[in-house]
Parts: sequence; C-alpha cells; structure tokens
Amino acid sequence: MKILIIGNYGAKNFGDELVLKAILKIFAHGNYNFTALSADPRETEKIHGIRAEYFFPAGLHSLLKFCFFKTLKIYKQSNLVIFGGGTLFTDEDKKAIFIWTMQILPAILMKKKIICFRQGIGPIKNPISRFLIKFLFNKFSEISVRDKNSKKILESLGIKKEIKVERDPVFELEMPKSHGEKLLIALRKWKGVDEKFISKLIEFLKSVKMPINLLVFDKSGGDREIAEQIAKQIDVEITEVDFTNYEKVFAEGKAGIHMRLHANIISFMCGLPCIGFAYESKVENLFEDMGKGEWVISMEGFSVDELKKKMG
Repeated sequence: MKILIIGNYGAKNFGDELVLKAILKIFAHGNYNFTALSADPRETEKIHGIRAEYFFPAGLHSLLKFCFFKTLKIYKQSNLVIFGGGTLFTDEDKKAIFIWTMQILPAILMKKKIICFRQGIGPIKNPISRFLIKFLFNKFSEISVRDKNSKKILESLGIKKEIKVERDPVFELEMPKSHGEKLLIALRKWKGVDEKFISKLIEFLKSVKMPINLLVFDKSGGDREIAEQIAKQIDVEITEVDFTNYEKVFAEGKAGIHMRLHANIISFMCGLPCIGFAYESKVENLFEDMGKGEWVISMEGFSVDELKKKMG
C-alpha cells in the first residue's frame, strides 16, 4: 500500500520532524510504501529514509519549483493519505488554513481515503476558516486529535464524524529518563516574546543555581535569535536540537521551562518536571490533558516571583 503523509515537514522545525518519525514508527508494521510532502524533500529523505516530494503549490514561490505535475502524480498513486499531526489548522497563523487546505484538496478531489492524524486544532475565529474546516473534515475517512479541546472545537464547527482523542504521536517514541543537573529552556520567536518578557526571564535565570541550556528547535532563525539575546546578558549554553543529540540533551536535564510544545512533551516523557509558557492554546491543552494545568504560565503578565515559586 502506498501512503502519502502530509504535514509541516522539511521546514527546519525539529518538533515536526519528530512527529514524522513517530508516524513512521506507528505504521511501521504494515507492508507500506511511504512518501512525504516536504518543504525540503532531499533533507526529508536523508533524515527519515523515505521518498519525499515538494508540497502541492500554494503560491507563486512554490509554483516556480515546477513540481506541480510531479506532486499531483504522488497524490494519484497513493492509496491512503495521512494528514498530520501538528497544529495545521489555526488562525494564529493567517496563512496556515489556506496553505493546508491547498495540500489536502487534491486528495479530496481524487476521493482518496484520508486520515486526519492526531492533529491539534485552533483557535479558529475567522468565519472563512470555520467554513473550510467544516467542509474538509467532513470529507475525511477518520479523524483523531491530540487533545480534548481540539475535539470540542471540531464538534462546535459541525463535524459529524467520530472524533477520537489520541495523544500526540511523539509520545509513541522512546526516551531515556533524565538524570542530569541542567535547566533546559526552549523558547521561540513570538509576538509576546518582547524586551519586557526577556528582561523578566533573565532576572529569574540569574537566581537559578544550575547550568542553563537554551534549546534551538527551529533552525530557521527565530529560536536562536532569542537564545542569543539572553546569552549576551547571562552565562548559558545554546544547543541546536536534532536527531543526533536530542536524547542526550534531555537526559542531561533536571527541569524544563518551555514554549515549544514538543520540548514539553519530551520533558514529560523523560520524567523532567517542567513549566509551560502558554504562547498558544496547544500548550495549555497539553498540560490540562496531562493533569498538570497548574504548571502553565501565561505569556502575558507573568512575574519573576511566579516562576521562582513554581521552580521551588
């Protein structure tokens, strides 16, 4: 059976690459031939050992790659389309819903069997977004989401099919237990990560008595930019996380403070106590579903004392 996997792959985001690794593991026991759509097909092939092709063109830049017919052929040859995971449908990124609608629409038009696989949904506020999601998701053969709130959002939009709640695919991977002494921190560039936020975080970090490792999950630039701003003012280590080092990096941790969703997930898997900065609802959803809602901190108006209290 030929399976096409569609998600945010090849975009230099380690969390998304972990999702693809996990999906391949979950479906590893069947007689399957995998192809993934990717922003960087050659890199995806190198990392995951499967065939990859460019995304279906959704704009002028992608059209100029002249991949239209080649990618269309992949859709046509596929017996099953796995769509996800990740947070693909959200109004937090104004282009996201249009981009992912364009990626899944060819499969719908070709009447392919489509599995929405453990995605996170929302927030969804735009009426056009609500219409598109209702149209698309009612065409899917199976739907699973990674948290209870995502299910509520889909039900509120009028999705009539059964919606299963299953944990994020990355939880299916194996991770060593942490035994180190470092405070691991995974931040990202975001509208709330301004000078005031960084200043308060640095004030807190100056009181920390353990080595600090700032983790770069997204190599496109934003994570490192924030890390380097902090490194100019206090003594910290900066580590780009990838498949060659992520197990070792988290094994060396003693505690974590993360914006990055999959940094929080890996911390849970390693037995690391962690605090989540809720820059999007998906972080809060994760902690609530894990029964650890009290360990989430709002991006807006958090205090140094609040961080100190939670760190104990």
